[in-house]
Amino acid sequence: MRTVQLYINDKRVDLYGDEKIQITSSIQTISDISKTQSDFSQAFTVPASDNNNDIFSWFYNNDFDGTFTGRTRAEARIEINHIPFKRGKVQLEGAQIKKNRPESYKVTFYGEIVTLKDLFGDEKLSDLNYDDYALEYNATNVSNSITSTADLDVRFPLISSDRVWTHGGGANTDISNSSYPIVWTELFPALKDRAILEAIKDKYGLTWSGNFVDSNYFKKSFTYFKNAVTPSISGEPENITFNNTSSGSTLVNNEYIVKYTEPTSAQAFHQMILTNITTSVNTTVIIDTYKNGELLSSQPVTYSGVAQTIYIAPNILNNPSLNDVYTLQARAQGTACTLNATVKHTYIYYTFGGSLTTNATTFTQAIDALALTNNISFNNLAPDMKVVDWFSGILKQFNLTIYPTETELNYQIEPLEDFYNFGGEINITEYTDTESIKVDRLKLYKTVSFEWQKSKAFLNETFEGEYGRNYGQLKEKFDYDGKDFKIKLPFENMLFTKFTGTNLQVSYAVDSASGGKSFIPKPVKLFMDELKNTNVSFYFSDGSTASQITQYMPFGQDQVYNLEDHSQNFGFEVSTLKDNAIDKSLYMTFYSSYMMNLFNSKSRKVTVKCILPLNLLATLSLDDNIILRDKKYTIDTMKSDLTTGVVEFVLISNFVEEKGVIATPTAPLPNSAGTLNLPFKMLKPPNATKQFDGGGGYVTFAATRETQFITLTLPVTHTTERTLDITIPRNTTGSERSQQIPVTYYDAAGNAIETTTILIRQEG
Repeated sequence: MRTVQLYINDKRVDLYGDEKIQITSSIQTISDISKTQSDFSQAFTVPASDNNNDIFSWFYNNDFDGTFTGRTRAEARIEINHIPFKRGKVQLEGAQIKKNRPESYKVTFYGEIVTLKDLFGDEKLSDLNYDDYALEYNATNVSNSITSTADLDVRFPLISSDRVWTHGGGANTDISNSSYPIVWTELFPALKDRAILEAIKDKYGLTWSGNFVDSNYFKKSFTYFKNAVTPSISGEPENITFNNTSSGSTLVNNEYIVKYTEPTSAQAFHQMILTNITTSVNTTVIIDTYKNGELLSSQPVTYSGVAQTIYIAPNILNNPSLNDVYTLQARAQGTACTLNATVKHTYIYYTFGGSLTTNATTFTQAIDALALTNNISFNNLAPDMKVVDWFSGILKQFNLTIYPTETELNYQIEPLEDFYNFGGEINITEYTDTESIKVDRLKLYKTVSFEWQKSKAFLNETFEGEYGRNYGQLKEKFDYDGKDFKIKLPFENMLFTKFTGTNLQVSYAVDSASGGKSFIPKPVKLFMDELKNTNVSFYFSDGSTASQITQYMPFGQDQVYNLEDHSQNFGFEVSTLKDNAIDKSLYMTFYSSYMMNLFNSKSRKVTVKCILPLNLLATLSLDDNIILRDKKYTIDTMKSDLTTGVVEFVLISNFVEEKGVIATPTAPLPNSAGTLNLPFKMLKPPNATKQFDGGGGYVTFAATRETQFITLTLPVTHTTERTLDITIPRNTTGSERSQQIPVTYYDAAGNAIETTTILIRQEG
């Protein structure tokens, strides 16, 4: 019998000696943190000992106001024979009292992935800090984001929220005519998904690992920041500050506290005005007023040489409970400036002594001169979406797994295929109860669907009307008796259109081609393609002068990765930009291997029990391939009884075609020049010392076996995961050529684990 140790907030919990503690783990739960958990236990009981009563703050007695309320999950870890096993959190479910004495507590242990959902809570994208991506909102930066090939975090896609642009014909929507250019203030920004991940990381004290989040593929994935009908983009908000005290109110720093004031009458109230408003240049600023932390009003003020006045709060009723806190913020709209103004506070009451008399006490206080930038406020533009929903949507879009590493609050993010590709291989045959093996058929899905949110954009609705389906979706029906397999992203896939005879592609957040209205879409996902510098011509205005643009970075569904066309559509759609069908869709790139294995006629579901040695149980992870009687399986679920060592596996046959540890293009690359990005990480050795990473190791890329035409310094050795970047020159030889790079993986002791070869072929 093994002994289990449970720690809550670093305090060891007393356990019953015979209590069964069972942990359930499943890879299918890792892919969607919004609904399920990676590791969780069946509820189990612990005694109501003095020690445990102290840990749980005497939860059974609500007279105690302890720190452990049971409303939130507490930090926890599990050890087996004092060997670390799992980190996570514990949820207190309740307490049992018998004969007026506390007897036990019921608790549930959850793995670390569920803590992300707890951590994110109900906070939204607008609650993140985007200071690292500050960008002055001006015509120069907007234009540069359209044309630059630099690695920019912020771009302004050519999506109209007003006019339906045309190209040619001379109408007042013709952007090929200098008289009707795209005006820089027509465009909303898009922020790189990698930047949003970084903002999430910084806010919650997390770190990310994994090649995917830093890959050139993911760097071309963006989220469109549009939460208004038409652009009215303002700068970052700044607090209006003052420092003065007066009867009836208190001004301290940026807080304006309105208090109950004598004398009183039934008709007494306070009035606040912001007057003498001027700016250093003629421009518009927005004054945001918050009452007790809630937005009360947002008022635009335009200065053109004449001081302005606005009412902050015109009628604040005076009563004994009055103690409201007002805070003011200002935002520049379009132009950086310095704001000056005066706060005017008037206390007004009425008395009746033969006649009605109005009495008023007024004081004024100048605000501190406030410098306002015109940096884009991504908080004000962020889609109305919870952080957890955006994060879960990204996992679904790219079929990513996420799991904790050995480092606290560090999480590995990687595609499911890579997760299995770099996992270990464990033979459990000798530990298996041969009388408990159960082999079942897989109940295959009767429908398989991958969908985006329905869009109100007229291009999308036109497509649906013509083809009877949403653009970019994939949906198939099968004559099977299983469940429905459905992936529905929380994002919108906005259709683009290319002007005839050009390489210029645009889209419209407009619901009709003629006289349509702009709308606020659901969060829109976008891919960015490579520079187009031929057959492109449109005019762009900085507000006064129209300039011709002849090259741009297209947005839509397409990108080039590893010299091949990729699409963010799930289905097999014809690219609006390239006029040909792109087979490397999201489904084919990230889901097809998994789905094809499930639909393989030889696939089986095998349920088996075994007793694993403690060292094997402690290092086993869901990426491990299981060998049972010379057949290979992936782990669907595993239930581990921590006290007995009995593990019940539900295994799925693994017939995924071997692609080598490093996935390389199977078809010859085009003869054009480009860069190949090949992600790799250390392999888990047969006798691993840790979950997932195996306790170290390295990989060596040896000298090429052929005459080298690639640009890569070899040999080279790496001890951490990264991307091998290979520069491929244009092939001018007239015939196909190939390149081989031997690769050897080693464990921490220097023993070779696996050898493979990277084969690069290029068309003539």
